[in-house]
Amino acid sequence: MSAGTDAVLKLGVSCSQGCDLQGKTVRVVSRDGGMLVEAPLSRKGESNETGELRVKAPTKLGEFILNITFPAQVVGDIPHGESSFQLNLAVRQHATSMAVWGFPSPVIARSKFKVNVGVSCSVNCELTGRRVQVCDEKGRKVGSGKLRKDPWPQTTGLYWADVGLSAPPTAGVRTWNAVFEKPRMKLPHEGTGSSFSFRVAKPPQYTVIVEVMDKATKAPIKSATVLLFPYEGTTDDNGVARVKVAGGKYKVEVGADRFIPFQTSVEVRGDTTQKIELMAAPVFY
Repeated sequence: MSAGTDAVLKLGVSCSQGCDLQGKTVRVVSRDGGMLVEAPLSRKGESNETGELRVKAPTKLGEFILNITFPAQVVGDIPHGESSFQLNLAVRQHATSMAVWGFPSPVIARSKFKVNVGVSCSVNCELTGRRVQVCDEKGRKVGSGKLRKDPWPQTTGLYWADVGLSAPPTAGVRTWNAVFEKPRMKLPHEGTGSSFSFRVAKPPQYTVIVEVMDKATKAPIKSATVLLFPYEGTTDDNGVARVKVAGGKYKVEVGADRFIPFQTSVEVRGDTTQKIELMAAPVFY
């Protein structure tokens, strides 16, 4: 169990003769003899049970031993002897986990960009103000930030920071690491980390205008995706996408809902325009 959190116990006591032990008590005592909780039993069918009992774990890591006892008691003029057992629990650091998201694709060489780095605790501890950092492939720190006060929307405990970064100067795929080092907190927490990969592209030099239309009706197709890997764009209401690319040869891939995807090739040596006609996808009933 995590340090400083509650262990929830539910205890039952039975008598070999099936006696009703309602109102009699059980005790949970620490290893050093301190009383942690005492609770009465209730009769439920043929069993004698407590409700849910909460015992808080210590902040010190290691073994947490509970001695659970039904003291010797008299039930309806009949003496009942003591019964006990020992429950051994392990107190651990709070586990943490990380997510990295929100970076562009591709990242233009030498450009500034941001990534979102989020950290959560297994029991939703507040992590406001704790620092995260990003390191490159060689372990050099390239950016850092402090976790914000409010968790990411629609989460209960994902505290996050947007970390500013500078893209490498050469094109290619990079894998960097986000790190949350073990923090100094009243309750001990683990550190955590997560790697993320992104593609670095050459700075664009030219604009490729792609006009996408329905082959049958000649109507423009909006919201079509246009990919000249690794550069991409989306058509506007007029069916036009403007994709900025570096010079070179590209495979042009165009797709849209309810249309058959289309591919062609282009060599870009300057600004250019491509007209693409998509065929409607067959409808099956």
